[in-house]
Amino acid sequence: MPVSEAKQQANNRYCKKYMASLSCKVRKEVATAFREYCNSKGKSVHAELKEYIMETLKCNNIQIEYTYKDIDKN
Repeated sequence: MPVSEAKQQANNRYCKKYMASLSCKVRKEVATAFREYCNSKGKSVHAELKEYIMETLKCNNIQIEYTYKDIDKN
């Protein structure tokens, strides 16, 4: 079932307020090899990168604390 227009607008507002993208450019061979690596682990590229970021912050004692209840309903 497709997402309603209202739900899509709510998702867009949420992303604009709370989310950010990180990116880097790598050679195509590197991207292909990394995608294959992630697939072999049964993970998406997104999940693997997010896990690496969170682990890096943790290993460097950088505390990031957030919960869903921190997000207001506006």
